[in-house]
Amino acid sequence: MTMGGRRRRRRNWKRPAIFALAVVCASSLAWAVFRDRSGAEAPELAAVGEAPIQSPAYLATNNTGDAGPRTRELLADPPTQTRERRPEPEPVLISQATTPTIFPQASDTQPATRTETRTETRSEPRPETRTEPSRETRTETPSRETAPMVSRGTVSNETQRELERAERLVRENRLVEARGVLTEALRRADARPADGAKLRERLGSLNDELVFSPRVHPGDPVTMNYSVRSGDVLSRIVRRESLAVDWRLITRVNRIDSPQRIRAGQSLKLVRGPFHAVVHKGDYRLDLWWGDPDRPQSWLFIRSFDVGLGEENSTPVGEFRVMSGSKVINPGWTNPRTFESYKPNDPENPIGRYWIGIEGIGDASVHTSYGLHGTIEPDSIGRSMSMGCVRMHDDDIELMYELLSEGRSRVRIVP
Repeated sequence: MTMGGRRRRRRNWKRPAIFALAVVCASSLAWAVFRDRSGAEAPELAAVGEAPIQSPAYLATNNTGDAGPRTRELLADPPTQTRERRPEPEPVLISQATTPTIFPQASDTQPATRTETRTETRSEPRPETRTEPSRETRTETPSRETAPMVSRGTVSNETQRELERAERLVRENRLVEARGVLTEALRRADARPADGAKLRERLGSLNDELVFSPRVHPGDPVTMNYSVRSGDVLSRIVRRESLAVDWRLITRVNRIDSPQRIRAGQSLKLVRGPFHAVVHKGDYRLDLWWGDPDRPQSWLFIRSFDVGLGEENSTPVGEFRVMSGSKVINPGWTNPRTFESYKPNDPENPIGRYWIGIEGIGDASVHTSYGLHGTIEPDSIGRSMSMGCVRMHDDDIELMYELLSEGRSRVRIVP
């Protein structure tokens, strides 16, 4: 074989070898790059897989499988409540560092005279939808004067007819006439406890609008419109108009937040007195009436309050009137039994923040040193625990302080 033929055979062998080596190198390089990228992505995949294990929902259920309804509940937004009700009244600021409570409108702590209808609808939460939380919708009666009638069968037929007659008047916006009808029915039904309770309840709700709301209803003898004059202050208005109530009642009724800022030309609702109290010992109840002190047969019923009375039947029976100069805010007091004294504004004072002294009339004139007052023991209301005075809840005695007039308001205590 010639030398030229050998050289051509060697060149033919080297070319495939070089090509094969290049392929092997390229494959190795590609595998290395692919392995590096896979290793870099592994932590992210692991983190995604661990997220449910680290979530609060998982920890709360202590379940390694499906979290279930409880987990979905925790992950979803918390349930919300929607309430439709009348706007709450503005707070009233008065002097002597006292903070009165607005007369109850649509709160969950209303006295027994309140009548309201609530309709509750609940929509069950959808377990697979996190954006639909459960809701509770509560709808209250928009106006107390349109409260529904009491159910038939709980009162006598005669009282039921009077209640229905009054409701027809209410629907015609004749609330003053409706109150007169129910007051007369109450006088006749006094001996029937069930009838009296229903009538007092409905009358109380009517007077929340007639007396204690800012609106004046035509023909109402208890209230009147007044236009503020230049230089007026509330106490001067009360004296000039002979209202026989405390000036603070004007701030309550008109939702005035600052008594010093009334302006000339401003329209106010004024409430005329006098008001009177009849305490029924057997029921631990005080009924509030309005009218001429000397003509109780013509009084209009306003509303009822729960009271506490004297231990061992020590609350006297008879006719009383509010003593002149006896109404005190944050009084000092000395216990007549232990002689322990309490200074004014003492939060431990057993008689509370308001005192209204009463004096006996006629046969009851022998009874002295009695009164109406608050208490630091609210559990004593409805029980016989005082030394003979009439105890009331703090917000009730505050309202009574504003309503009862010294020298004019009567307090009758009956068995």
